[in-house]
Amino acid sequence: MTQTPGPKSLPLFAITSLVTILIALSGCGSSKTSSTSPSSPSSPSPASAGSFSVASVMPASGAIGVATNTTVTITFSGAADSSTVNTTNITLTGASAVTGAVTYDSSNNTATFTPAAALAASTTYTVVVSGVTSSSGAALASAFKSTFTTAASGASSNIQYQSELFNPETLAMNGQVTVDTSGNVTVQLTGGLASTSFAVTFCPAWDAALYPASPLACMTIGTLATNASGSGSLTAMFPQSGNWAGDFELRTTGSTTGYNTWLTVESAATETYSAVLLPLTTTNEGQDTNVTPQDPLTSGSVTFSNGMVQFAMNGASAGTIWDSNVSENYYIDSSGTYVISQFSTSASGSASSSGTLPTNGDIFQVVPGITSGGEQEPGAGFIGGFKVP
Repeated sequence: MTQTPGPKSLPLFAITSLVTILIALSGCGSSKTSSTSPSSPSSPSPASAGSFSVASVMPASGAIGVATNTTVTITFSGAADSSTVNTTNITLTGASAVTGAVTYDSSNNTATFTPAAALAASTTYTVVVSGVTSSSGAALASAFKSTFTTAASGASSNIQYQSELFNPETLAMNGQVTVDTSGNVTVQLTGGLASTSFAVTFCPAWDAALYPASPLACMTIGTLATNASGSGSLTAMFPQSGNWAGDFELRTTGSTTGYNTWLTVESAATETYSAVLLPLTTTNEGQDTNVTPQDPLTSGSVTFSNGMVQFAMNGASAGTIWDSNVSENYYIDSSGTYVISQFSTSASGSASSSGTLPTNGDIFQVVPGITSGGEQEPGAGFIGGFKVP
């Protein structure tokens, strides 16, 4: 069920909106309950049953500001014939072909292309997968292609958060917000209101099951002024160290309208989002956003591009079931989330998963799934956000 997008609101209005949304959705079954049977979790795949395809790729197709030292990971819909996973069948090309090495992890059906040297800055690269077959000999229906663009020279080598700015009144993308590994926030607004000053703020997400309203106030990042064509930019340090999850907003004085980093299913083909995955209990500067124990996640990420949400996890609990989901508002509890996919980690605690964006929102989570016995797996979940040293 597609939601009609509207402007982000203050916490009190968000709670009222959530109640309305839950009532509206109570009859269509699109809340936290997954359409995937809990007794048969599986990694999502765009391919039909019995076929062999590329299920996901990272960096995500269309991603920009990608680190020049990135690797490319390709997850197949099933087990691949490892002899066909090589540099002949998996290539990376920019201005010229990129040399590198390809490895294959059979525990999660994932191939990794590692360039022999750093990629060029501000360059668009194309990933092509062809000739790879499944372990049973099934061929790809067609060659798979994906593109991404590296960060500019002198930019952070690792942009850890990136999202498009959305205008809920026009349903248009009007810029981008990024946060680098040093905590530098860069806001770029294009085609917005002309000759206008906007207050740029960050509003942390919270767990509505634990608190009746947000326990943390929105924080001021700075002021962005547009020119006569409606364009402007701002670069400032995030005001507080720690791990953070939430939304960036641009508002004029005394107004609740403006721009924010909310993603919508209506304009999914034009949007880009990426963030690191952080343990829920360490986000938002020590303010507990979930009371479950932490899980030993060593690294993780979530990206969204061309309508597809992709997750990657390393070092989590081995052989456990997980749900990935998205929240419509600031909430990170089960009352306002929608399942994207259900999947299991490998023996090494790694996993990758992808699925289409089911509803509007940009608070992405990975939470313990439901076992065949109907019980929730132990351990904490993770939320998409960024770190500030």
